[in-house]
Amino acid sequence: MQRFTSQGEYINRYAFRVDRTSEQLRQLAGLCVDGQGVVYIVDSVAHKVRKIEADGTPGLTLPLENLVGEATDVPWLLQVGPDGQLFAVRQGGQVLRTISTTGDLIRATDLYAPVQALSLLRRAVPAASRA
Repeated sequence: MQRFTSQGEYINRYAFRVDRTSEQLRQLAGLCVDGQGVVYIVDSVAHKVRKIEADGTPGLTLPLENLVGEATDVPWLLQVGPDGQLFAVRQGGQVLRTISTTGDLIRATDLYAPVQALSLLRRAVPAASRA
């Protein structure tokens, strides 16, 4: 994954080696960016989501395990909620995981149909219902 400034100037790239002595890179299986510019990258070898802060420094690493029978050769679809929780589902999968900011599984929700795309919509909350 390459990183550029808003003017299109190259800054750096993110890649994860298979191990410290190898030149071979790990397969990445998903990506999303939250509203603050934090990047979440799925490392398919380690079964983790690696968080890269907006300033480019490494952040937390969150576990992301496959379920028995779940396809492993398709990408993860990711989105970050307003409170920082991570939503993750395999493309074509039917289990939506909600993961806390500390990496704990909050819930796994079974869905009726396979998921092909994932997007969060931010809704304005009326002032009367905030109380």
